[in-house]
Amino acid sequence: MEDSKRGGPEDAMSPFTGARADLGGRAQATDTVIIVAAIVVGLSFGRDVLVPIAIAVLLSFVLAPVTDALTRLRIGRVASVLLAVTLAFALLIGLGAVIGKQVAQLGENLPQYQTVIAKKLQAVRSSGFSKGVVEKAADALHGLDSNLGKSTDSSPVASPSAVRPPDRTFMQVEVHEPAPGPVEILRSIVTALLPPLATTGIVIIFVVFILLQRRDLRDRFIGLIGSHDLHRTTKALDDAAFRLSRYFLALTGINASFGIAIAIGLSLIGVPNPILWGIVGAVLRFVPYIGAFIAAALPLALAAAVDPGWTMVVETALLFVVVEGIVGQVVEPRLFGHTTGMSPLAIIVAAAFWTLIWGAPGLLLSTPITACLVVLGRHVESLNFIELMLGDKPPLSPVESFYQRILASDPDEVSFQAEALLKTMPLLDYYEEVALPALALAQIDVTRGVLERSRQVEVCESVERVVADLSDHVDVESMDAGPVSPQVPPATTLPAVADEQSPESDSTVLCVAGRTPLDQAGCAILVQLLERRSVSTRIAGPEALTIRGMFGLKTDGVHAICVFYLDHQSLAAVRYSVRRLRKKYVNLPIAVCMWGSSDLSAMAETAGADATVSSLRDAIDFCAGTGSGDLAGQTARTTPARLAG
Repeated sequence: MEDSKRGGPEDAMSPFTGARADLGGRAQATDTVIIVAAIVVGLSFGRDVLVPIAIAVLLSFVLAPVTDALTRLRIGRVASVLLAVTLAFALLIGLGAVIGKQVAQLGENLPQYQTVIAKKLQAVRSSGFSKGVVEKAADALHGLDSNLGKSTDSSPVASPSAVRPPDRTFMQVEVHEPAPGPVEILRSIVTALLPPLATTGIVIIFVVFILLQRRDLRDRFIGLIGSHDLHRTTKALDDAAFRLSRYFLALTGINASFGIAIAIGLSLIGVPNPILWGIVGAVLRFVPYIGAFIAAALPLALAAAVDPGWTMVVETALLFVVVEGIVGQVVEPRLFGHTTGMSPLAIIVAAAFWTLIWGAPGLLLSTPITACLVVLGRHVESLNFIELMLGDKPPLSPVESFYQRILASDPDEVSFQAEALLKTMPLLDYYEEVALPALALAQIDVTRGVLERSRQVEVCESVERVVADLSDHVDVESMDAGPVSPQVPPATTLPAVADEQSPESDSTVLCVAGRTPLDQAGCAILVQLLERRSVSTRIAGPEALTIRGMFGLKTDGVHAICVFYLDHQSLAAVRYSVRRLRKKYVNLPIAVCMWGSSDLSAMAETAGADATVSSLRDAIDFCAGTGSGDLAGQTARTTPARLAG
């Protein structure tokens, strides 16, 4: 009574405990949403300051190798930083001057280009197809205008013409502003130049201080996120800084090469101002995926305005397609690998987000900022979620993906993934390193009580379908070694209480599932691997180890037994199963495969079988040795040490 009374209040409080936990989870989610919203608002309102800081950080990654190279020349760290920054901004100012000169020259030639464009438009209007389209569009607009006019006439409000007296005359008046004086001209120039000059000044200051204080900033960042593991965090940040510097320097070089190639090509084609379009192409190529094609729009329009025909337009389009194809598909994969570490969807989402927050500068900075975040997430443990969200690595391991697709009843997708993995690994290793660990995850869910019996049966059926799909797979090393002997068709799962002797061999191995349908799925894998070794097999479900099921098992032709378990907790059930099999099959060698067991010696002592193994390879060695007749008729028990070693 005391226990029940003592337990009553605790049981009564359990709903409140669950309610508190639910409220705590909701409060945490609300806090997360508030923090994210505050960060977004801060990024938006602090754009004038944060954009120069972001540009300065990215430039510091580009200039860091240059600064280190100058420092190694023993000219001093401060002098190296100032020299590198001066050279970089001198180059940028020079490019700005070239762009201004090219734009001024382009403006002088605009009237000539307008004449060519007018002639082309007139030719398009005079063509038969275009004429019909234009006439239809004009008729549609005329009809729309007529309908609008009717609705206006039916309005009760009188038109201005009806109100105006017919005999009143009007005088046309023109208003002219006075000519601007020197002060107004100077003010307009300063107003136009002040924002970019201020931004440039902020960027220069931040770049200088970031390069000078790199080590101090690194130490502060380590103290903020990774002081509990200094060795790992320091190594990770150094590697991240090196990777980012190399990536941005290489990306800048690639885009500059792209711009040079475009400028040379346009000059050969005859498009005016090729240097301008080369610089525009190099800058816009920082925009992911579509930057090069956006850069091609203005040269194409200019080519159409210069050339009376369409040859120059076609040549310009081919130039951009060919150069972008070579740079994007040949040069970048060789320098960065096949990917830059970012998923395509993440790049697009990041471009949209930073454009929304920071406008055009955000679009140009989106890919570099995303690359920084991905590298930090890869090397800093507390920021791993960033790499999971933005990186290009699969979010699930092959084992987790196998189990997830099996739970989703999609064995075809599992077979497709298996074919990709089997290009680099043998079938046995795939089963040992992917399929059975996935079944071990399912066994954990069974132990937790979240995977009911019906779902276990569905998992078993899905795994058996995958095994059947992979029955005709031939390993790469087997193909290199020569022709492979014909494979025995995969064994079918028999009912739990009856087996028919295989007519193909007098020596048969009986594979029995230990407790659950998951063990039966493991048996299906073991059976397929044995049959690839030309070993005749039978398979029985977990019900065969019950007292009633034991009576239905037949002993004809069986020369070895292997019981497969994924559950390592119910050792008493293993011991009783071996005892029942020993009574049924008196002199046959019996092996227990406790797959994935870490304490095989304790398992072997408890099971009392002829062999206790923990891997498919050892189970195959046991069954192949006995099933082929090498150990047939022997009564001596095989030592576990010999098979498990």
